[in-house]
Amino acid sequence: MKTTSCFRLKLIISLFFVSLITWFTACQQGSENSNSVSPVSLKYRYDKPFDKLLLGQETTNDFIILTQALELPDDGLLLPKGTRIFKDKSDPEGGVLFTLPEGYKLVGNDPSGARLLAGGKINCKCTKGSGCSPYIASLGNKVSKGCAMSDGCTTCLQTVSAFEEGEQKVAMTDLDIVNFNDELHFVVTKEEFVQLKSPTTALMNLPEVKKSIADFVSGYQKDDLAAVRNAKTSEELPANYTYIPLSVYGRVILVPVQANITLAASPIWNQLLKSAPNGRIAAASCKCESGSSGCKLTSGSILVGQAKWCEAGRCTSCSLYY
Repeated sequence: MKTTSCFRLKLIISLFFVSLITWFTACQQGSENSNSVSPVSLKYRYDKPFDKLLLGQETTNDFIILTQALELPDDGLLLPKGTRIFKDKSDPEGGVLFTLPEGYKLVGNDPSGARLLAGGKINCKCTKGSGCSPYIASLGNKVSKGCAMSDGCTTCLQTVSAFEEGEQKVAMTDLDIVNFNDELHFVVTKEEFVQLKSPTTALMNLPEVKKSIADFVSGYQKDDLAAVRNAKTSEELPANYTYIPLSVYGRVILVPVQANITLAASPIWNQLLKSAPNGRIAAASCKCESGSSGCKLTSGSILVGQAKWCEAGRCTSCSLYY
């Protein structure tokens, strides 16, 4: 009898602690993503339909962590899964800040040159009247962002332009979000080639990126090094060299390599080189698939020669053809 009573007491205590832990976990999750608001209870006007408002002026939670990538199409940016988005409590206009996951960086130009930052800021500016702020919402299984307007605002514009570094706001241009966890590698299939983005000039101007490219490419250069370094065009390359695509953190460029060394490492290049003029590959053109002006073929030094790539400019989908 005594043994049965002790067992029951232990069971009751165990169930109590399990319930307490479950309640605590639920409260923790609610402080991040679960305090969503249904559209029927909202006062602001929203520029897109949604099922749930995840973060904004009318939510009680201060932050969310993305469980899927969030596209910022107007800026050609993609916030990756794991990005933390939180309210900027110092901003009376209700802007939101974001911090990227480990290994991801925001790349851009400021007046001093190219630089890397760990996060950024999204604002909504009212161009007619006042009272406009960004929000994050979901419709079905898809997460999106937009601008919410009060009765005093009739037209609203979203911007991604000021970025936080400690207490300092830095205005930047030529923006991109880059995953530096990706390893550099030659692109050996057309399927991968067409999926890769074009790099920004800011990315290609970063000294650490130039060094990473040079360290990788130099392993595929042995002969006529001075001639390779001085060549400005594919025609000026030594006869035993060719341009081939290289994935640089998910961006595609063309780099000069010694053909026999590269073919030994990746025999698939035999087929590509057979169809290339004079057995060599070079950039033929750049095409803007969507967006406005830009997408021009350009080149620059990578310490071990000249690389070629498509500079997107204001083009949101810029493709390299060879």
